[in-house]
Amino acid sequence: MSNIETRNNSERLGSNLGTPPEESPESSSSFIVPDPVAKNPALSQLDIMNKMLSLTCMEELIKIPSRGRFYPAGHPFASREDIYINVMTSKEQDILSSKVKWQENKVFESLLVSLLKDRVDPGTILSGDRMAIFAAARITLKHTYETNGMCPICRTITHQVFNLTEALDAAFEELRVKEENMKPFEMGAISKGGSIDTFITELPATKMLAEFRLLYGIHEDMLMKKKAKTDADIARAKTAEEKSSIKETDLTDILKVMVVSLSLPSGEKTSEPGVLAKIIERLPGRDTVYLQEMYKYVAPELQLQEIKCCPKCLQSTHWGIPYTDFFRPS
Repeated sequence: MSNIETRNNSERLGSNLGTPPEESPESSSSFIVPDPVAKNPALSQLDIMNKMLSLTCMEELIKIPSRGRFYPAGHPFASREDIYINVMTSKEQDILSSKVKWQENKVFESLLVSLLKDRVDPGTILSGDRMAIFAAARITLKHTYETNGMCPICRTITHQVFNLTEALDAAFEELRVKEENMKPFEMGAISKGGSIDTFITELPATKMLAEFRLLYGIHEDMLMKKKAKTDADIARAKTAEEKSSIKETDLTDILKVMVVSLSLPSGEKTSEPGVLAKIIERLPGRDTVYLQEMYKYVAPELQLQEIKCCPKCLQSTHWGIPYTDFFRPS
């Protein structure tokens, strides 16, 4: 069963607006479109417009991976398993085709504001929920997605067509099974932190206790702007030496945003951002890999993928769907 339900305003309000009039026997064989105003002189252009608009105002009821957890009381998504979004229209497509918004990294923020029925600050939405909203919105345009995909076995890049509806349904089922088998909690490897959206785990190499948080839209936007600046600096660099001097720190930047405190086995603790940044830059790889694994365990995020057969190595396996380019104009 699909995780998306479509309805228009006529259905939602229980109105019969937009229901086509029954054809009379005299007009059924005619190729002439009857003039509704001539048939009903009292029907104004405003009435006609309102009837037509009632058919265009469609919305989707979609699931969100978080199921409303990790949001504070009073947030529009708190304790909700599903939400309504507007279907994609030319208004949203104008947002996506705006070069200015792409340059300013405001495309996804503006798109969320336009899509959501609730008035929500996009920065306060969990990353996993944002991705689910974008995937569902993309399906309202077309349920298939054509792009270049990389074989996870031989790394060959080929043109692929993904079925987003099936991939989204499968991702929700996979998330449900994962959450029913939260072994890190059962084994004591991870516990709830001091906030609704934080968790604590012991790092295997340094034995420090790391408290980390789930990422929200505000963190995504921050990381995207940082990466965009780095990419721009690399593009402006004229020599190989200048390019090599620019540090690409994607993983370190994510960890700096994710970790909110570190504690020594003896009990001393720091949550000072500057101090945390210095420590994170020097953390052993074993600890950083472990942190990423723990985040994947607890984060309510979907893994969009589909089984594909590689035309090069002829192996069938799950291919990840590169959803970051769902909406980017060609």
